[in-house]
Amino acid sequence: MPKATSVAQSLDDLGFRNTGTVHWNLNMPQLVEMALRRGEGQIAEGGPLVVRTGVHTGRSVNDKFIVREASSEKHIWWGSTNRAYERPNFETVKRRMLAYAQGRELFVEGVATCHVATTAERTVYGRWGDWFAWLCLLVLIDWLILMPFRRRHRLR
Repeated sequence: MPKATSVAQSLDDLGFRNTGTVHWNLNMPQLVEMALRRGEGQIAEGGPLVVRTGVHTGRSVNDKFIVREASSEKHIWWGSTNRAYERPNFETVKRRMLAYAQGRELFVEGVATCHVATTAERTVYGRWGDWFAWLCLLVLIDWLILMPFRRRHRLR
């Protein structure tokens, strides 16, 4: 299991600098509260949080790129769905994202996402970060509620 580090250290290791307040592992009610406070959405009749995502809400399969690198290259089925992305292009996008994140309030969720049977049982750890509280809420709902349901019912 990886050594626990501070939020600041782990974000620093990823290249984040001069961020605003970082909210680490907020629970669902806290994320809803933050989304409301920040004007990201509103509560509809019956209690759900409703947000407007804008015109670009979906992710096309054709928008998926993977940086080709030695440790994983032979484990990926390269083709029209899993397209190689050159490291210099990735670094350019990463620099732009890190610049955009400067001074912004961030939300980071870290979750043990699932157990994977390989030669030995392992736990897959995931970390999600965004500048929208509601998007982290959506990820938490998927990881904590829907993923166990899908595993139980062998969906996805």
